Formats: sequence, structure tokens, C-alpha cells
Amino acid sequence: MSRLSVLSAALALLLASGCMTVRTTRAYNGIAVEDGRKPVVTVEIENSGWYLFTFIPLASGKVEAPNQVGCRWFTNTVMVENNLKVLQEIMLRERVAEVANLTSHRAARLSHERRPAPTRTREALRGIRPPKMRIAQSVRALVPYTPGEQPRSASVVKLNTNENPYPPSPRVADVLASFDLDRLRRYPDPVFTDLRARLAELNGTTPAHVFVGNGSDEVLTLMARAFVDDNEAIGSCDPSYSLYQTLAAIRNVPFVPSPLNADFTWRTPVTHGADGRPVALFLLTNPNAPTSVRYPEETVAAFARAFPGVVVVDEAYVDFADASCMDLATAPGNANVVVMRTLSKSFSLAGLRLGYCIGPADLIEALYKVKDSYNVDALAQAVALAALGDLDWMHTNAARVRTTRDAATAVLRARGWDVPPSQTNFLFARPAHRPAAEIFEALRARHIYVRYFPGPRTGDRLRITVGTDADMTSLLNALKELDK
Repeated sequence: MSRLSVLSAALALLLASGCMTVRTTRAYNGIAVEDGRKPVVTVEIENSGWYLFTFIPLASGKVEAPNQVGCRWFTNTVMVENNLKVLQEIMLRERVAEVANLTSHRAARLSHERRPAPTRTREALRGIRPPKMRIAQSVRALVPYTPGEQPRSASVVKLNTNENPYPPSPRVADVLASFDLDRLRRYPDPVFTDLRARLAELNGTTPAHVFVGNGSDEVLTLMARAFVDDNEAIGSCDPSYSLYQTLAAIRNVPFVPSPLNADFTWRTPVTHGADGRPVALFLLTNPNAPTSVRYPEETVAAFARAFPGVVVVDEAYVDFADASCMDLATAPGNANVVVMRTLSKSFSLAGLRLGYCIGPADLIEALYKVKDSYNVDALAQAVALAALGDLDWMHTNAARVRTTRDAATAVLRARGWDVPPSQTNFLFARPAHRPAAEIFEALRARHIYVRYFPGPRTGDRLRITVGTDADMTSLLNALKELDK
């Protein structure tokens, strides 16, 4: 029996049993309805909420079941439309049988309490809201990730989101100018054949070991789906990329932080939560964010060998660093290390959203099982291929950033700031005199944007993206005045 038939039978039973209040009116939920010839019968019931059912009677006065009048389902909402083009909204919770305990007295009382003041125009029907949908408990309690501010004005010094201050390769502009618009009417390659081949070539592996996502954040989300069971946990260093904790909350599993040393260097992570759940997925940003510190490859390799779950090395900033862990992902016999990268930073394509990862074939296959059908659009694939075909441009820009980074580090240290040795395109610096939060606000008042992370491990520092030489000069001049 169809859902609609079940609803019709249940409503007929309720009408016959007297468990519903039925009345003939020219108002729907207190809103005037003009149907041209016939009145509207409104059925009111309560089922952990209070909703209305509207039917159009026949000339005989008999109330027709909804499937005899013509209707459409929209999740929990039935829309009924008769031949007179009178459109009404019918809302029903799924457990129809539970309304049987409704009394006429309570129906009358609730009807009086909840009906809004009458409105005389048909236009008011557009404001009727559907029933409140259920939100999962884990989502209600979720603290969402807070991305960096994106000011609309171009006349600011923007050093808050670790974007590259230099433009992408001219080959990207060529692709955008010549892209065949006819390709946009077709779905893109769902397995990114050409892009995977290029990434495999660059990293010394085969396409079976490559996965591509709509930004590395999507890849992380898919890993949380694919590599973690409900009775397991997700872990990371502390402090690190704050999205990791949000991903664990979305996945509705515990997040297990592993504190770093006081100078943000490596400390062996814990592998079980306080409740005893094992960490199945360890997310390791290297070089780390927001600390800018890189962990040696040998240290990461030793941890991965001893760790029973999946170790994801997030190398978003690797092109600004002295070394990489990619050899761990491509090594023969690797069973649990996945290295993830993005085109957002060194390739200057943060606005494009494209990331990828390389690892054991069985883990990569698992990501394909849980991804969306067409998760990387055709334009992104074409632009990414162009950017990956011009590595010299990327390396030149990365070298410029590193030079500016090292110069700014020297200036701040000379002023008494504590600046860890950065292997990224940002600095994680502690002011010499004033609190970081005060300097953050003072800089913002001057239209200089940096990032501030409150908290016991991060609240005394500012994360400063390395910009152009001119950007950094503006920042350093402002800091000279503010930090006294």
C-alpha cells in the first residue's frame, strides 16, 4: 500500500471515530481563502505539533480523500490542488495513528490558542511555514568551524587566511578564456581521469593511488566517513587545524586531542580517548597550522608504523617547507599513511577548491565509495591541470613567500616577539609587550587583518599570513606603533 493510501485510510478512520475536529470554513489557518464556489473543509489534529489538513468537498458535501483530489508529496508536506486552482498546504507528522487520543475539547482549545489573526488576502498564503523538521542532537550541539573573515573592500591588508599574495599561473587565465561553454551542460568526469594521471606522474605513483576532492576539506570529510566506525574516535595534535574537531562532531564520534610540547614540537600522540575508544583516524597537519612547525619525516614514519589506524598527513603548506612526507604514502608496503595536498596555497587557487590525496589503493577506493557522484566540476579539473602544468610558476611564487617570511621573522624577533621557525606561508607570533587580542583589534581598526585564536594554547599569539613585501611593510610599521 502506498504512503498516500495509508494516509487516506488513516484520515478516514479518524474522521469516522470522531478523533478529529472537522469544520467547514472559508479560512485556512486563519487566512482567508477564495475558492470561487465551494467552501474549504479544514481538519485539525495534534501530533506532537499542530497542523491543518485541507480538502475540497464535492458538490454533494462529501469530503474526498486526498488521493481523490490530486496531491503531491514533499517530505512531510502534502500539497493538494483542485481543478479550481485553489492551492492549500497539508502538513502531517508520519505517525498518524498517534492522533487517536486527541479530544475534541483539547482540539478546540489549541485551535483557539494557536490560530493567528485572520488575513484577508491570498498573498498571505505564501507565508505559511511547513512543520519544523527534526535536527540531529549531534548537530544541535555542534560548534561550527569559523573560517577567516573575508572583507569585501579591496583597500585592506589581508593577512588572515593564508592565501597566496601572488596570482596563479597565466596558463590558468588561458584556460578560463578558452573554456568551451558547451562542456558545462554535461556532467564532468566523475573519476578525474586526466587530473589523476597528472598527479600520479608528479608524485611517482599510479592513478589507483590518487583521489581528488572539492578542496582538501571535502577529502577530510570523506575520510571521516570512510575510515571511522561509530565506536571509534578521530585524533589530532593540539593545537592544530580546528576543523578536525568539527569533523569529529559532525561524524558524531569523540575527538581526541594530543597536546604538543610547549614550543609546539612533537609529542607522541595518544591513541585512545578518555572513554577507551580507539583513535581510528589521526589527522596530522605537517607543517602544522596554526603553529607553522614541521615534524620530521622520520618521526611521522615511526608513529605511523605503531599506529593501528589511518594516519593522514595534511601537507597543505608543504611547498613552503624544506621536506615532505610523500615518500611515506608512495612507499611499497604502505598500509595506513595517506598524504593530502591542496592547490589553495602554493598554486594560488584558494577560490577554486581543489585538493587531493595519495595513499594505499584500498583506502583510496573507499573514498570513491563515499564521495558524491560528480564532486569536482569540469572547470576546476581543467584549471587544475593547467596549474599543475606550470610548476615553475608555483615554485617561483613559493620562493618569494619564503624570502618575505624569513625577513619578517627576523624583524619581529629583533623586537622581542616569539616566532617559531615557520615552514609555512604564515607566522605564529607572540607579541613582546601587549596582549595578542588587543593588537588583533587594533590592527583590524587600521584595516589590517590577521587571525586570532582564543584559547589556552593559542590566545597569546597572532597568526600572520605572509603577504607581499608591501603588505608586510604596512603590518610591521603598524606593529611598531601598537606593541609598546
